[in-house]
Amino acid sequence: MDIRYKSDVRISVAVLSPFVILLLQYIILLYFNIFDTSYGNLIQVLSKVIVSLFYIIAFKDIMKRKLGSFLIIYFIVFFILLLNLLIFPENSLYIQSIIFNLLFVSIPSLIYMLSINNYNVFDNILNKISNILFILGIVFLMLLLTGNIALERYSMSLGYYFLIPLLINTKKYLDSYNYIFLLNTLILLITIISIGSRGPLLSFGVYFILYIIIKDKKKSYKPVLNLFFLTIIFSIGYMFRINLLNKIISFINLYGIESRTLNLFVNNQEEGIYLSGRDKLYEESFKLIKENPFLGKGLAGEISILETYSHNFFIEVLVAFGMFFGITIILSLLILFINVFLKSNQNNKENILFWFSLGFIPLMVSGSYLTYFQFWIFLGLCINLYKINKREVLGIK
Repeated sequence: MDIRYKSDVRISVAVLSPFVILLLQYIILLYFNIFDTSYGNLIQVLSKVIVSLFYIIAFKDIMKRKLGSFLIIYFIVFFILLLNLLIFPENSLYIQSIIFNLLFVSIPSLIYMLSINNYNVFDNILNKISNILFILGIVFLMLLLTGNIALERYSMSLGYYFLIPLLINTKKYLDSYNYIFLLNTLILLITIISIGSRGPLLSFGVYFILYIIIKDKKKSYKPVLNLFFLTIIFSIGYMFRINLLNKIISFINLYGIESRTLNLFVNNQEEGIYLSGRDKLYEESFKLIKENPFLGKGLAGEISILETYSHNFFIEVLVAFGMFFGITIILSLLILFINVFLKSNQNNKENILFWFSLGFIPLMVSGSYLTYFQFWIFLGLCINLYKINKREVLGIK
């Protein structure tokens, strides 16, 4: 077997291993109800050790391929962190809270994605990971419906763990119109709704619409027909949304399941779209931008005021870096994403859309780009494909 192939397999497994390990960890903690216990802490530490082992196994391949990039990227990151600590010493406590995930999860995800030579290998591993996550999703749903686990706490991350199999099964259905993949998609959607996550539904909606737009070069009538009928169904569903949602809530309550998402939709119809306090976060964040337009508040600077992140990628960047540097960073990233998408072949376009929906769209409403490693996977993919596209234009192999 080709040495480069084996190397790509090891790197791909390392990048994707957190999705399986973190979901498995959560199911175990939930099943045995050992959150905030010594056993629960032990499980979480063990999970980090297992993920670290996958990264360590592939580290030799990274050193052979991207030693220079590894040193440069970490030098830049340490420089930015040091600069922030010097200029914004009041943020030191909050920077410490994110530094482990940033240095040992997010940045490695970026570097490892930059090191992959053959994305067909990565796609094969991704499909296998998706199958594992789907099986875990079925196990989770069965445990939930049988009452063997109870969702007594809301977990934003849990819904995002199911996004990979959800998007992949959606893609497979739209490619083949095989109803098995449609059934899989519906099962995963039910699971996500049951645990109360709205962010993954946004990612799913964006992916579904954009994939229909980009996928069919033959201009088949099927995607258009699909979109037409779905528009009608969603329109009818919206008109009768209150009765429909109440029926669904009554049904899942029979199994002891309370959906945070459905309850929020029903109980806040008179207020329009319910933002779970995000509107207040955005309002306070804009105040911080106005008060610090030049240098910003520094990395994680909004936490001291808001007690959380801004819950929007663009706002978070502007708060941290100020208007000039913030807008420069945002425009640079958007130009990169658009450029690499337009210049990529169909297969790479689909990969970019997949990770855009998984790694970027969630940051519009939740989390922080500093600790959301899916964003760094997406960024690494785009930078790597940009370099590949450039080499192809220049005729360099």
